[in-house]
Amino acid sequence: MPLALRQLALFAFIFGLMLPCAAEEKGIADLRRTAEQGDAEAQYKLAVKCRKGEGVPQDDSQAVEWYRRAADQGYSKAQTNLGWMYAAGKGVPRDHSMAVKWYRRAADQGSAIAQTNLAASYVAGWGVPRDNAAAFEWFRRAAEQGFADAQSKLGWMYQTGRGVPRDDRAAFKWFRRAAEQGYAEAQRNLGVMYRNGHGVLQDDITGNESYRRAAEQGDPTAQFYLGLSYLYGRGVPRNMTRALKWFRRAAGQDDIISQFELGRMFYEGHVLARNYSEAAKLFARAAQRGHVDAQSKLGRMFKVGKGVPKNNLAAITWLRRAAERGHGEAQHNLGRMYRSGQGVAQSDVAAHTFFSLAAANGQKASRKARDRLSKKMTPDQISESQRRAREWRSKSRTAERQ
Repeated sequence: MPLALRQLALFAFIFGLMLPCAAEEKGIADLRRTAEQGDAEAQYKLAVKCRKGEGVPQDDSQAVEWYRRAADQGYSKAQTNLGWMYAAGKGVPRDHSMAVKWYRRAADQGSAIAQTNLAASYVAGWGVPRDNAAAFEWFRRAAEQGFADAQSKLGWMYQTGRGVPRDDRAAFKWFRRAAEQGYAEAQRNLGVMYRNGHGVLQDDITGNESYRRAAEQGDPTAQFYLGLSYLYGRGVPRNMTRALKWFRRAAGQDDIISQFELGRMFYEGHVLARNYSEAAKLFARAAQRGHVDAQSKLGRMFKVGKGVPKNNLAAITWLRRAAERGHGEAQHNLGRMYRSGQGVAQSDVAAHTFFSLAAANGQKASRKARDRLSKKMTPDQISESQRRAREWRSKSRTAERQ
């Protein structure tokens, strides 16, 4: 290509890249000018761009400001998003009461998203007292507009009898409506209803089809259920390779239930070949995200050196985390470590405390261990142990509420 043509082509390439940038800058300037003139739709659009950092620096506080200007004019989309900003603590301190205020304003105008968010607030008790009846009503309004998320949640309300008498047929109806829109959560719940024969004739094959649709969209629970179908041959030929494939996909998404259950399968060696190293890795991932059973299992593995190098400090750390949340097995193992002085200073009082806590949580071996230990302790030591146990129970209740 002659030099002049190459220069012309290069100029065209650079100019072509610059044109959209210049046009975008002009578009943002025009949008901002219109927003500053009080146009609610422009204010909303500018807020979205500030929130996402599209054509302007990402700035949640600016997004809140523009959402507020549009919301104050009654623009329902802005009201909904402003509510979400308050609920998430983006650009403003988290304030569920303010979130509910803005959700309600948009919901009263018929916004299905705001109605769904308001319903969820009533379910969780965020910014309002828990009220399943109110939640049901707002989910119903949004569901009747065809909003898939609300349809799925309404199905869940019927399925669990929250705010309405339990009705599996109604649950199935709403799950199916949402599933027909491709909503993964509803497809998974529809699969559960087919699997269990709730609200519909029991049908493993159709249930697996629903699981698969949700699983292929990345729903980790559906992936785990589909793995179970292959593992046990329910509605499909038994296939361990496919079972592991779906189990690993679910666990790979940081779904803590899938991580724990897959870890337990490797640990127990009943349905999968025993592999303590794989079990420890999966338990660790679930434990780090707060799965109390995984924390207890991981602590036990560090205590005995199974699947991981023996590490008393790590064992104490994980067992204590689970024990603080009232896990009886973890409390029992902590009692054993204090009794023997494994990784901690030996203490009959501490051992007695944890055996007492574990016994109250149904650990029969702990009751026997506590009673044997009591015979060699003074009344003052037993009294101190009981005082500590009361403190731990209070701590455990606080942890469970958080």
